[in-house]
Amino acid sequence: MTSPASWVRIKEVAKQRRDTGARGLAHLVARAGEAQAKLNLLLEYRADYHERYQNALQKGMGGEWFRNYQTFLANLDQAITLQSDAVAALHREIAEAKKRVDSDQRRTESYQIIDDQRATDTLTRERRRQQRLQDEMATPTAQRLVENSNR
Repeated sequence: MTSPASWVRIKEVAKQRRDTGARGLAHLVARAGEAQAKLNLLLEYRADYHERYQNALQKGMGGEWFRNYQTFLANLDQAITLQSDAVAALHREIAEAKKRVDSDQRRTESYQIIDDQRATDTLTRERRRQQRLQDEMATPTAQRLVENSNR
C-alpha cells in the first residue's frame, strides 16, 4: 500500500494527465474545424471557378486562356486533395486523443473509486469499533441488573 502523500500525488498526476489530454483534444478539434473550413472554402472556389470555366467555354476562349484555366483548376484540385488529407489526418489524431482521454478519465475514476472504498472501509471499521465499545460498556451494566434482580 502506498503512503497517503504518494497516493495523493498519484491521483494529482492522473488528473493532470487527463486534463492535459482533454486540452490537447480540444485543440485538435479546433484545428480540425479550421482545416474543414479551409477545405470547404477550397471546394467553393473550385465550384465557382468550374462554373466560370463552363461559361467561358460556351462563350469561346482562346487557347492560352483555356490552358491557364486548366492549370489553375488542376492546382486547385491538388490543394483540395492536400487539404482533404490534412482533415483526415486530424480526424485520426482526434480519434486517438479521445481514446487516451477516455483511458485517463477511467484511471482517474478508478482512483476515486479506490478512495471511496477506502473511506467506506474506514467508516465501517470505526462503526464496528464504536459498537464493540458500546457493547462492552453495556455488558457490565446488564450483568449488574441481572445480579440485582436475582437478589
